[in-house]
Amino acid sequence: MRKKRLVLEFLSFSLAFVLFGCNNQILSSNYDNNVEKSSITEYEKLFSKAPHLAYDEYGMGGYIDKKGEWVISPQYLQVGTFYDGLAAVKDFETGLWGYIDTYGNMVIEPRFEVVGDFHDGTSVVKVTPDEMQDSERYGIINKKGEYILKPYYSSVSNFYDDYALTYYNWTNEYWFLNRNGEEALGPFDFASIFNHGRAIVQKNGQYYIIDKEGNRYNFTIDVVGLGSPVYYNISHRLWDDGDRIDQKYDFLEGVPVESSNTGMALANIDGEIISPYYHYIFPFRGEYASARIMQDGRLWYGFVDREFNWVIQPQFYGASNFYDGKAWVETGEMRTDWAIIDESGSILSIKEEHDGITVDKYDAIRTSNGVPIPAYKDQGNGNSERKGGYIDWNYNEIIPFQFDEVKTFAKDGSYAVVKENGLYGMIDGKGAWLIMPKFSQLTEKL
Repeated sequence: MRKKRLVLEFLSFSLAFVLFGCNNQILSSNYDNNVEKSSITEYEKLFSKAPHLAYDEYGMGGYIDKKGEWVISPQYLQVGTFYDGLAAVKDFETGLWGYIDTYGNMVIEPRFEVVGDFHDGTSVVKVTPDEMQDSERYGIINKKGEYILKPYYSSVSNFYDDYALTYYNWTNEYWFLNRNGEEALGPFDFASIFNHGRAIVQKNGQYYIIDKEGNRYNFTIDVVGLGSPVYYNISHRLWDDGDRIDQKYDFLEGVPVESSNTGMALANIDGEIISPYYHYIFPFRGEYASARIMQDGRLWYGFVDREFNWVIQPQFYGASNFYDGKAWVETGEMRTDWAIIDESGSILSIKEEHDGITVDKYDAIRTSNGVPIPAYKDQGNGNSERKGGYIDWNYNEIIPFQFDEVKTFAKDGSYAVVKENGLYGMIDGKGAWLIMPKFSQLTEKL
């Protein structure tokens, strides 16, 4: 009996090997889509839900594990990050986009001209002229590749707060469609996607707010313009040949609205003005917001708190919002005249150039406190070449200047993408290789 059981186990193993081991597209696939443990590093999280995209030395895309080994072999013209368990891939033979799962199975055949990423079970796609001749060809599919919204639209957002925002070129109208594909709210001359149950729309030259039932909330001032929106769509692939309509306004952080004669202020979810007027004000990020005023004949930037008190007086030629307790400010009229400040307004050591070392201001504010900052150093001796490495906030070298290109570290400092000898790999916070440099492209973060 024991002998018979061993034979059956061997036959089962052999069958599994035949079914899976001979498929050179899929070498491994053991991913937990529910992993969100705070105890694991950002590097481990990068590979915990799905394999990570990469391109081989010939420019073909596939997916790797945290050892840098191919688990879905490089065979695609382009590859996207996994979202909702699926990733968009561009087929080598047809040049069209489809979707694979984390096992490398093609679950939606390549038939689309342009695609987005899946979000709550749906994704925006653009079909080919062969599939739909007499339309603008944007629609929404589910994970089976079935149309939730037929591809009739000039532009379409994914569903957000139960509505997809569509635009028709031939009528210049925006409509909100429900998940049944029905025109629920509209038409409008302009619209933003829903956020926190509200959206900003414009009709006959007037801006106002609507809720999901279509109730109207008028702004308490005559709004002639809006501040810059944020974008929720993850992939830029979708917008290669069309306008972006995935803009949203975060009502909880304040919507920048501009009046015809008093300047710009922040409005709340009901359209009420909640701030003083400025020449420009950004939505809050954390406890502070960057604001710009006209003073002594020129524009100056400073920072206000949530009671709109100046916590850092307007004194800069330019400024970003705060990120992780840091912001960049322009200290002179030249764009190279900048520095990094903390929330007290004190200037930290980092500026664009110091003793042959250059730092990008966006890299500096995106780097978490205590994590090495990417920088470049001239090689000297008449050599115009520069090499990348990592420094601390006092320009001390943490990781030697030996790379062709350096990216910012993950927020916990567990990994960064670097380029050496023309190929990309990943290093840890001490500069040791996590993944050897052997890829023509390797994404920095999710």
